[in-house]
Amino acid sequence: MNVQLRRRALVAVRPFNKQIGYWQVTAARLISFGERSRAHGSFLPTHIAELEALEHTVKTQVKSFEEAVAELPGEIRWHGRITDTRNALQSLNAAIERARSLLSPAPRA
Repeated sequence: MNVQLRRRALVAVRPFNKQIGYWQVTAARLISFGERSRAHGSFLPTHIAELEALEHTVKTQVKSFEEAVAELPGEIRWHGRITDTRNALQSLNAAIERARSLLSPAPRA
């Protein structure tokens, strides 16, 4: 693939990649809070609110990412940089789901 195509792929993913690390750290922190909350049976509404804000932000950005990628020429749409970013966003969504399951009190029987 030529340099121009690689650059276009990099430009397309750069705004998303700048934020993914922060979101991943936030999700990991919320998972940690969730694990501790589960162990102690105490759930803080602030953690759930933070999770919901993160989830909303990520969903919005995933939609923006997919819209931006859809406008790219086909040879760029499946470039490794695009795929890597998509995979990172999918992994992030899985972490958010994990945090949600941990931060939600278990139903009482």
